[in-house]
Parts: sequence; C-alpha cells; structure tokens
Amino acid sequence: MPIFPDDVVSLLQDARTDGFDFVATTLPHSSECKSRIDVTCLESKWWSTSVIGKIMSPLIYMDQYQENIEGDAIIRALCDIGPLSLLAEEHLSFMIEWAAHMNIPAVILPPLPIEGAMSYCRFIASNCLKASASNLQIWIRVPFTEDGLQAFRELHKICDGPANVGAMVYLSSENNLTPETISSSLSLLHHFCGCNLRAITFDTDVFLTNKKGYPTLSKTIQFLYMEVLKRLGRTLRVLIEGQPLHHEKATEDVKGQSAYLSYLQYVQHLRLKDEITAVLDTDERRMESDYLDHLQSPLQPCFDNLEFGTYEVFERDPVKYTRYQEAIECALMDKIDLGQLVGENDGFTTFFHVIVFVVGAGRGPLVKASLNAIQNVNKINKLNCEKKVPLIKAKIYAVEKNPSAVVFLHSLKCCHEDWRSVEIVECDMRLAQKHETLSKIISGDERDRADIVVSELLGSFGDNELSPECLDGVQSSGLMKEQVVNIPQR
Repeated sequence: MPIFPDDVVSLLQDARTDGFDFVATTLPHSSECKSRIDVTCLESKWWSTSVIGKIMSPLIYMDQYQENIEGDAIIRALCDIGPLSLLAEEHLSFMIEWAAHMNIPAVILPPLPIEGAMSYCRFIASNCLKASASNLQIWIRVPFTEDGLQAFRELHKICDGPANVGAMVYLSSENNLTPETISSSLSLLHHFCGCNLRAITFDTDVFLTNKKGYPTLSKTIQFLYMEVLKRLGRTLRVLIEGQPLHHEKATEDVKGQSAYLSYLQYVQHLRLKDEITAVLDTDERRMESDYLDHLQSPLQPCFDNLEFGTYEVFERDPVKYTRYQEAIECALMDKIDLGQLVGENDGFTTFFHVIVFVVGAGRGPLVKASLNAIQNVNKINKLNCEKKVPLIKAKIYAVEKNPSAVVFLHSLKCCHEDWRSVEIVECDMRLAQKHETLSKIISGDERDRADIVVSELLGSFGDNELSPECLDGVQSSGLMKEQVVNIPQR
C-alpha cells in the first residue's frame, strides 16, 4: 500500500478488503512521540505479517533548532558533524529498535547520499546486527540506475555484506525507460538481482493510462518487471507509491476501499500471466519458498540422526534423483558392454548378476533410483534382444544407521513387491567390517561383493548430504570388487 500514516488500523482494513498483502507506516522517532492507537488495537500477528516501516517525512522534530527535518534530510543530517548528526542517528536507531520490538518484517530507508556516504554506511553497519536478532530486514531505496547500483554495492561491501540489508529498487517517470534502452536495462536488472534485491516499488506516475482509463505500464517496464518476477517472484515484495492518478471520478468498485485497487489489479494481472505462473507456481518453487535466502544450521548426520521431515525435503529435489538414476543406468550398461558382470544361462536367457550397495540409504530414494535404473536397462535390452525376460538380476543392500529410517525401509519392503531384491542392513557404513551380514560378504566369495556403490555424497546445490569420509570405512572394508563403480565418483 502506498500511504504511510502512523495509524494503520483503518488503512489495513481497507487494504485487506482490496486484496493488498501489507501496508507501510511511519515509525516513531523517540519515546516522546504522540501516542499511536494502532499499537493497542492490532495483535502482534498483524505487525509481523502485514505492516512494514518507512522512514519518511516528517522525520525529526527538533524544538531546540526550531525546524523540522523532512524527507531524506535525516540522512543528510546524519552525515553532518555535530549535535545534528548525533540526534539524527539517535532518532534513526530508535525507529529501527521500535520496528524490531513490534516484530515488523522490514524497514525502508532512504537512498545512499552523494556526500557523507561513510556515515550512512557506519550507521547501517551498527544497526543491521541489532536488526538481524529480530529478523528485521533493512531495505535501502535505490534508483534504477548504474550509479544507484554502484552506490548500493559499495554500501553492502562496507557493511561486510549483511544478509538482512537489501535493495528496494524504485521506478518513476524519471527513469525514462524506452525500447532503445531495453538491453542495458535488462543487464542492470540482472545485476540488481545479484545484489540482494528484496523489493521493487512503482511510483504512480510511471503508469500510463489505457483507453478505458485504467493504469498500465509501458511494454519496456512490463518486460523488465516480468523478468524480475521470474527470477525472484516468490520472495520479491512490490509496492506502489504516490497519489492515485487514475479513475479520480470513478465509483468505489473501481477505486476500491483504498483508492489504489486498479493498480493492484494490474500488477496481479501481470503476475497471473502464463509465462510467469509456469515458472513460479510449480510444486518445486512452492516447496523451496521457505528455504530461500535463509542461512540454515548445517546438518550433522554422522552425529545426529535426521528427522522424518528432513528426509522428505531432500527427496523433493526435482533433478538430483533423476541424475542418480541415469548414472546407475550408464554404469550398468558399461559393465554389460565390458563383460564385467557374472552371468548364467538357463538355456533360454542370459542373466547378469549385479550387486548394488546403497550406503546411507535414508528413507530409500537412492534404492528406488537403483531399482528404476535396473528396470529401464532391462526394458532396453528386451527391445534390443527381443527377449521376454529380464536380463539383469540385482541384489541391493540398503545400508543405513538411523534406526527410525530403517523402520521406514522395512515398511517399503513390505508394501512394494519390487523391493523383494533389497536387503536392509542396519549399520554405520564406517563400521562395515564389524557387522555380521557385511563381514560374511567381506570374508566370502568375491562374486558377492559390490559391483556398484551408490552414496548420498551429492546434495542439492551447495549442500553435501554426506561427509566424504563416511565412505572410508566402505572403501577399506573389502566389500567392493576390484572393478567397482562409485556413484558419484568425485
């Protein structure tokens, strides 16, 4: 919502009626500010989900100086030297502390000043740590220009790259975006996406008016906005600022309760275009929303057994297990072509025996990938050889140390007929030589040892789900044949 009162109760009611997700409010600059009715009327859940703070005019009231400091002048005051600077910093700090106290999710700060930038950066650096303790985001207004991008980069660098300080790009008629500038504008936009872009705001003067009197964006701005939606749509916040310039004489049905309904409807119209929904509204994108831009505590599966829900999140990876299955298929085909598998003939068909060890089986996704790979290779060989029986007989050992996950594996084996070839071994792979079943394999016939070893060494992007040293016990145990294939190999 584009209006910034210091009483958000009625505004929030109107905004929610029209379909807005949040409203913005001014922040008190000291404990001596006038009382706010909204703090006594709104529960904390509304402050934490539907309100953001904006530092704007009037910012400081200084009777001793007989003047008001308005708009971005607070930042200029911050960059001065003397009592004015100290008072400006005191008031700004109080605003951020109050926002954190109210559990407001974000506060919008003015752009980086041309002069005195170091003082501003020092203030941001000293307050971002305080804000991060309450998960408060600090959004710096940044003009959509090369100079604006460079200034924000410098600020972020000087502040040592805090995760809770992001850019809020604002677009107005002053940007003068045209089809001729689309290439450079798109490049600039992608650079902003890599600089912790948290929000984008449109001034109402950037909207054109269509034949029916409704607001619309130029094709250039439409294109740029839809590109940033595809990149950041599930985490990006969109604001509209300025006085409503469309449908001034329209009915309430057009204006809505907030007088900004037509702007919201247009932005929603762009969001619901097929090319946007095809990217943002997939099951995978919905699933990952809670994990985007969040540093998480590292998992320690060697020390702590993972929880049911954690396994479930891993298994939703849309690419990883498909790639594992393809790798297992390639390994099987290579071993057949190279004659590395033990075979037998029953007079009609040659069967190849394959021993697969899945070490760190968890809830069984790699076991499923192995079973699917064997099934696919058999289908291919049936077509090539015109046979009606499988050409590979597999024995799969699912090795897992988490006793709760072992219960899940046994349940899968009971429920699924294709798991009859799976033997579940409850064992820490690092202690393979000491386990009864595995020690018999080690001391027995080499033909019973592993042809393929599959492990959860590769996690999703930037996330290893198994420590490489876990495999040391398997590699030194004697469980593997000399020509074993490890997946992954590195």
